[in-house]
Amino acid sequence: MSVHPLAAFEDKLELSGAWETIKLRRYIRCEKFEIAHVEPLIRRLEADPKWQTERWDCGHSPHVTESARVIEALQAIATGIHA
Repeated sequence: MSVHPLAAFEDKLELSGAWETIKLRRYIRCEKFEIAHVEPLIRRLEADPKWQTERWDCGHSPHVTESARVIEALQAIATGIHA
C-alpha cells in the first residue's frame, strides 16, 4: 500500500445533483485512518436522518483487512437493507 497523494483532494469536482435521488445512503468511517477533515463530515452525516453511518475500528483499506464485513455492507446496500 502507498500513501494517498494530498493533491487528489485539490481537484475540483462538479456534481449534477443526481446523487440526491439515492434513497439508501451509507457512510463508513474507518477510525484508524486518521485524517482530520473527515470527522466534521461524519458528525454531520450522523445527525442527518437520510444517512446511515458506521464507525469501523480499522484502517483505510477495509476491503483488505475486513473483507467479510465489506461484503456484508455491500450486500445490505444492494438489497436495500437499512440497519
